[in-house]
Formats: sequence, C-alpha cells, structure tokens
Amino acid sequence: MKYADHYKLRLRGILPLILLAVWSSASTLAYADRALVIGVQKYPGLVAPEPLSGADNDARAMSRKLTSCGFSVTTLLDERATRHGILEALRTIAADSSPSERFVFYFAGHGARDLEQTPVILPSDANSRRRTNYITRDELFEAIDCIHTSGRTVLLDACSSGAMARGSIIVKGLHKKLTSRYYDFFGVDGHNPAPVDNVIGVKAMTRNFDICYFAAATSSEPAFEKPFGDAWHGVFTYSLLQHLSAQRRPWTVLQRQVAGDVTSVTQSLQHTALTAAYANVDVFNSRNAPPDFRQKAVQTTLWNEFCADHRNDRKLSLEMKPLRSTLYTDEKFTLKAKVASVGYLIVIEVDTDGSLNLLYPESGNADDARLQAAANVSLPNDPKFAYSANEAGSEYVKAIWLARRDDAEEVLRPFSSGAPIPSWEAAQMHPITVHADARLYYTSGVSFLVESRGDEAFDRPRR
Repeated sequence: MKYADHYKLRLRGILPLILLAVWSSASTLAYADRALVIGVQKYPGLVAPEPLSGADNDARAMSRKLTSCGFSVTTLLDERATRHGILEALRTIAADSSPSERFVFYFAGHGARDLEQTPVILPSDANSRRRTNYITRDELFEAIDCIHTSGRTVLLDACSSGAMARGSIIVKGLHKKLTSRYYDFFGVDGHNPAPVDNVIGVKAMTRNFDICYFAAATSSEPAFEKPFGDAWHGVFTYSLLQHLSAQRRPWTVLQRQVAGDVTSVTQSLQHTALTAAYANVDVFNSRNAPPDFRQKAVQTTLWNEFCADHRNDRKLSLEMKPLRSTLYTDEKFTLKAKVASVGYLIVIEVDTDGSLNLLYPESGNADDARLQAAANVSLPNDPKFAYSANEAGSEYVKAIWLARRDDAEEVLRPFSSGAPIPSWEAAQMHPITVHADARLYYTSGVSFLVESRGDEAFDRPRR
C-alpha cells in the first residue's frame, strides 16, 4: 500500500472486546452460513464535526466478500442500522440459526468510550444530547452469545477514544494532518482525565473465548480511514478485504499480512490485535478443529513479523513507565519485559523518525537473547540512562518471545550490521522464514505519541 497525501482518522478501532473474527468448520462452504453487516456514517442525532466517509463502503465491500465466501448476508446501512434494528436482526438470526452454520457480525461506524473508559458502538440513532441509543460491549456480546452456531465471528472497525485522538491531530513527526472521526459521546473533551493503559484489553484478548476477535487497533490507539483509489475505506478493513479468502491457512499468517499493511499505512499509529487462542486456528475454522501444521514455515518479512500479534500476558508482557499514551519530548521512560518460559527475547522499537532500532539484545546475538523461565529484563539496564524521544511523532515498542533459536536468528539477522533499519519500507525488504506454529512465539507491545512541550500535538475538537 502507498501513503495518500491526506487521509482521515476515523478513530474506529480500539474496542478490546468487540472486534473482528472469522471462523468455520473444517468442511468449508458445505452449509448455509449467516452474516450481519452494519455500516453507519450518517448520524443525525450527533453533533459531529463531519460524517464518516468510508463506513458504508466498508460494509458493502465486506458484504460482497462474505457472499463470495458462501455467506447469506443481511446488510443494514445508516437509517436502517438503528439500535433496535441491529439488536432485532441479531435476535432474528439467533432464532433461526443452526449448529452446523457459521455466523459473522461486522460493524463499521463511530465508536466511543463511556466515563469508565468502556467501549461502546454508536448506531445511526445514537443521540449525543440524551446519551442514548448506543450499544455496549456487553449488550453486543450477549446478543451474539445467543446465536448457537458452530462458529461466531465479530468483526468491528469502529473506534473508541484512547488518549491518542483529540479532534484535529497534527503529528509533527508525520508531517500529516489527520482529521479525527472519534465522537466524544459522553462529553469527555480534551485529554483523558486519567492515563490510558496501553495494555488494557490484553487479558480479554487472551482468554479462551468461543469467539475469535481480530481488532483493528489496540485499546489505546486510533483506527484510520483514507482514500484507496476513488473510494474511502478503513485501513484495517481495506487490508483485510485484500487478504481474506476461503483458502485454508492459520490466522497467524493472515494477521501478519494485515498488521504489516495497517501499521505501515498509519506510520505505526495503529496496530492490530488477535485473540491468542485462535492464532493457530485456520481462518474460517472452529477453534475445536485441529490445527494444520503441514506448512511448517512461514515466508514473511521483518516488518510483518514485527507487526505480528500473539498476545498472552502470562507468557510475555512489556510494561512502560510512565504508563501513558502521550509523552513529551525529552521525557524519560523505561521498559520492563517479563517472560514465563525458556526462550529468546527480542525487543524492537519504531522511533518517531520511522527507523527500527534493536533494543534487546544490544549485541544482536541470539545467545544473548536467550532467557531462563520467569526472567525479567529492564530496559535500559541502568535506569539512570532512561530512554527519551527527541522529536514529536509516534513510537511503538514490540517485545517478541521465540521458542526456537532458528527463528530468533532470522528476526535478528537484518540487524547484523549493528545499524538501525532506516524505515518500514526497508524492513519490508528483509525476507525471513519462521515456524508457522504460533505456540512458538508470543508478542507484547506499547505505543504512544510524543508531543513537544508548549506546542501540543492535539487541537481540541470544534463543536
């Protein structure tokens, strides 16, 4: 994908529990599968800066994609996609579903967070003055939980605030202007009243749910939309549509492709997240179906491997102090990685200038990356020499735990010269081969914006 000169932030992602997944039984397309696809970009009840530009396009395109994969699709756009209309459609499907079927739910539109930072989605009749007609995470889950099919999928490209989005955002490190699409439904303007935890939702994403979630962004991040050719689309949805098919392959392979696209197009402002329990599950297959490891190796790139997501905080965690989603230039921060099992730890940073820096092991040697079980690694080793950003922009730090030495050597090989990788484009040019079994790697990451003191990176939204 190429960057557009101007693209919009839809702030549509970041709902840690209401997200995308696709699932099926091993015999594909042998029965009638059902899908409910929602697209909302007209909100007469909201005092919004301007309507979304790509939600309807996303919904129509996803309907076509799911139809081509054998689904019987019900599509609700704008005025039909009210709170009652969405929940009633789910009830109708629940009453007429079969255990032999699969079910997919997709939503593209506005999202928000309530005063407790819990994400909600906004149907077309959401009313900002009365704060009514939104759908909570629990309401959506309970409605889908009543659909007793062999596989249940929630695909959501909507957004929640996070501390990274405030109206019109000018990120100096990007030299781009991103127009916010987040709607402050509950009236919490300006910076969040409390720091936003970059790891919120990780525990939810790592539970063994009977639904596979594939998130457009982590819980503290925005999700973007931009023009692709003549049509606007969510960056996440557009990439997913390019790579999604009925071909049998594990989610971990698809997620690498989508994550690489999304992170590069948004210049590391947005990162996808996949429910860990489904990483080895073939796309469109039930979690109960045995994984297929006939394809032992994955041909990928350093960039896609960096963007790959397989989170399990019991296996690997990366913490940042201070734990905030916005830091000032020259403000100090430290990192701490915790690993549960013997293996190899690699920590890579995407700096505000877009370069990839190897933080651990500093030597670039796989022997120095090897850790024992229950190991803790502080970065830097001496907290007196804490990290700091020199210029405004976005930063992302990713920790990767690998069980196999060969995989660790593959990831470290592009850093053999000791110099940073100058850009994501350069990282995309480094081919690597790693094992396909997602049980052999785990990831954890933190992302944050950097702004200059006295010159805020965010303008407050105009009402």
